[in-house]
Amino acid sequence: MRIRDQSTVAVLTPSGRGAIAVVSVRGPRAIEVVNSVFRPARGGALGVAASDRIRLGRLGRGEGDEVVATIVGHEPPEVEVHCHGGPAVVRLAVSALVNAGAVSITPRSRAKHTGTRRDAERTLPLAETLRVAEVLLDQAEGAFNAALAQIAGLLSIGPCVALRKLDILIKRHEFGEKMITGWDVVIAGPPNAGKSSLFNALAGHERAIVSEVPGTTRDVLRFRTACSGWPVTFLDTAGTRQGEGPIEVSGIARAKAARERADLVLWVLDRSQAWDPAALPQVADETNRLVLASKCDLPAAWTEGQVSAMPISAVTGEGLERLLATIGHHLVPHPPQAGEAVPWSAGHARRLHRLRRLVMDGEHDEGLHFLHKWMGRS
Repeated sequence: MRIRDQSTVAVLTPSGRGAIAVVSVRGPRAIEVVNSVFRPARGGALGVAASDRIRLGRLGRGEGDEVVATIVGHEPPEVEVHCHGGPAVVRLAVSALVNAGAVSITPRSRAKHTGTRRDAERTLPLAETLRVAEVLLDQAEGAFNAALAQIAGLLSIGPCVALRKLDILIKRHEFGEKMITGWDVVIAGPPNAGKSSLFNALAGHERAIVSEVPGTTRDVLRFRTACSGWPVTFLDTAGTRQGEGPIEVSGIARAKAARERADLVLWVLDRSQAWDPAALPQVADETNRLVLASKCDLPAAWTEGQVSAMPISAVTGEGLERLLATIGHHLVPHPPQAGEAVPWSAGHARRLHRLRRLVMDGEHDEGLHFLHKWMGRS
């Protein structure tokens, strides 16, 4: 059988340390081949329901690997599978597809896209989670370009409506930028409240020294993970108290700076010790602070209801799953819907603000020219 009559599989992303790899299956049986090894999380097989939409599922034998699959072409059929970027995972994905009937070939050149579609394809290998990859895939398929085209059409009808659409994109950039750089969650509170124990429990291994001696944590420790599919960096900081010695004072100052920059602060209080009102300082904005009642495996000296705290135990793991889900919802309360436009780079933000100034100044023709140029070449 000639190679053009067969379905082929090729890895499109370069080998390396990218978080996401893109595997293309192309040919007359491409959809059939992928369906034979792909188990969607929701809905039916590819090509049957939501034909050209992004689908999350698992690929391979046994539990397999969590992947994203989408049909990107019909003549000939082509499916892209986005999996974790580790070399072993990529080999397993290719092997599963070859065993299903595809022929492995040397990567071919991808279609030359422009504008935000090209931006998304270049950013995709940097996606740290599959949920971020799904958003970038939407942009690679033209979601952002479509939103810009809609704004261009609205400029000739009514600039007020165009401005509202622009403001939505500008606001959404805050999320888009964070999905690439990640959110910072700081673990803070008084000494010996259980901060480092919580940090270690979330990390899954001992990163911070746990001691009954106050002031043990002198520097800001961190580790990267995901909450509800979004990249998050947890930071363990020094306890809040009057420091003893220049090293501890420096650690406390760094902890304060980390709290001020954080997207969310987890304020840890020891529920097994007598309640101290000074342990929960007043802050101007309570919306970015979540109070935790730690050591809930020990007899309680006060109740969570007194301070609206979430009970957790770093020893037994009680409350940690709920905590991670709460963090994810707090950081991204309104995740983008499938197919929504999401600007994610500083360059996108600059251009959106420039376009807004042109519209506000009544320079509609200049705004249209700027938009068309942007959509043609980013």
